[in-house]
Amino acid sequence: MKSYKTLCASLLTLLLAWLLPLVLIVGSSNANAEQIPVPKLSKRVTDLTQTLSAQQIETLAQKLEALEKTKGSQIAVLLVPTTGEEGIEQFSIRVVDEWKLGRKGMADGVLFLVAKNDKRVRIEVGRGLEGALTDVTSARIIREFVRPAFKTNDFYGGIDAGIDKISAVIAGEALPAPTPSKGHSANYSNDLNIFGLHPLIWLGLLIAGLVLSKVLGPWLGRGGLAAGSTAAAMLAGTPLTIALLAGVLMVALYSLLASRIFWDIAGAVLQSGAVGGIGGFGGGHGGGSHSSNDGFSGGGGDFGGGGASGDW
Repeated sequence: MKSYKTLCASLLTLLLAWLLPLVLIVGSSNANAEQIPVPKLSKRVTDLTQTLSAQQIETLAQKLEALEKTKGSQIAVLLVPTTGEEGIEQFSIRVVDEWKLGRKGMADGVLFLVAKNDKRVRIEVGRGLEGALTDVTSARIIREFVRPAFKTNDFYGGIDAGIDKISAVIAGEALPAPTPSKGHSANYSNDLNIFGLHPLIWLGLLIAGLVLSKVLGPWLGRGGLAAGSTAAAMLAGTPLTIALLAGVLMVALYSLLASRIFWDIAGAVLQSGAVGGIGGFGGGHGGGSHSSNDGFSGGGGDFGGGGASGDW
């Protein structure tokens, strides 16, 4: 077991060393990508997807207004179709930087962000609330209360439940004990594996095979990759026949990556910018003449990336 863990650590180290230049290139490309504009803040609940009814928006806004009056904390809800080429975490930070939710000096704002078409949700927490509304607590709220409703397309129910739990935590109440579950966490799945191994380990083996082929030649590289993949799968408890299949699949994937046609196609996609420019969003639902959702503005801001993200 110790040698297996050492092998995994070595492969991950090699993986990081080879992927760092690629990450820098991709990151530089994404930095120049067109960003989705942040909508103006004027409402507690901003729905740019036409998902919620006017009555649902008003009901949510009344809850948020009541929380602000009793506790001072500001929660805003934003539904967008997509965050475009940005991750939901990066888009969320741009939103709170502009909206400046929370009281000045208290940093007690929260953004509940839903990217409907991306099937992503995030709770962004101001620095002043990070001690109560921790990353773990935010992840539990998404996993146990928001995601189940979103999976059935009950977006109002999921947002309503999420707001209730966030408000309860801000008010000093603890979440109920988690129910035993094999479900995913809000950000990733701990039991994600392929043939008994985490995908990152398979990626590390693949890169090791590519390096080996450069040193010893393509055939020895393929052979080493097949043997190493089979052995790693067997050490993870995979039956021999399945482990052999894993070795064959890894060699097939190696052959694909080593082909000139693959890289010609990949280069053409990168040069053309696979995703075209994305414009702004349309308007959301309007409110009545007197609404808890109108005339809303932030007071301070100060967010440091606390919170959690999830999908459904």
